[in-house]
Amino acid sequence: MKPNLSILVLFVLIFTSCNQAIDTKKEQDDVLAVLQEEGDAFSAADWSRIAAVHTQNAFDTRMDFHGNGVQLYKGWDEVKGLFESYLKEKLPVQAKNSKDNAIVKINDGSAWVVCDNTWKWTADGKESAFSNVQVACLEKQDGKWKISFDAFVPRHDPKSIDGVFEYLSPGKGQSINRNGRFVYLFNNADGKSMTSSAGTYEVSGDVVKNTIAHCTDSKQIGTSFWWTIKSWAGDTLTYETRNEKGERTGVGRALRVSN
Repeated sequence: MKPNLSILVLFVLIFTSCNQAIDTKKEQDDVLAVLQEEGDAFSAADWSRIAAVHTQNAFDTRMDFHGNGVQLYKGWDEVKGLFESYLKEKLPVQAKNSKDNAIVKINDGSAWVVCDNTWKWTADGKESAFSNVQVACLEKQDGKWKISFDAFVPRHDPKSIDGVFEYLSPGKGQSINRNGRFVYLFNNADGKSMTSSAGTYEVSGDVVKNTIAHCTDSKQIGTSFWWTIKSWAGDTLTYETRNEKGERTGVGRALRVSN
């Protein structure tokens, strides 16, 4: 008796469909594992691991948000240069990365992901964290998922200086900017004592003018100081302090840890 070809075809289609359903869950897990490996590799400052999860070709793309808008890095050479600059900025000690609330779409040889990207760490006995939204596209190379596009979308206006910041080394302290008012706590030049000040601020373009209303150093009350936004790299702000003539007097970095 000859087999019924239509029944065989139907069986193959059903069998293939079932396999795809099972494989989809595995592929989703594999995709998230790649994104997690990228985060863990940055935490470990391990360049070889970072490079290993990227396509490393002309289509490798990274979208960065900063105070001047959106910066697009096109091609592996540009993305690699960006990553190398990141590695020069030390992450907080024992920073841990996690991917949560992920939506993963698997296509034939490609995938896209939207998830919460969260960093947590402990410094001086205090727990800190910040989170943004990661959007990534991946493709398969030699049977392995590789990142071809990555973007980390801030949960706030990237041009806004509002939020809670922690100064990065060699600076030390915290600052809060909120609705035109500020409170700053920072280390002095001697590296031992600290000064606290509070007052109001005005933003004009990339120039911020702070006027001190309260301060642990009474001589500073009623005075003003200026600083400019040099650049943003994710939630890391690089700023330059200025004098009344607009001349640069110093440079520093601060990490936004909360909105």
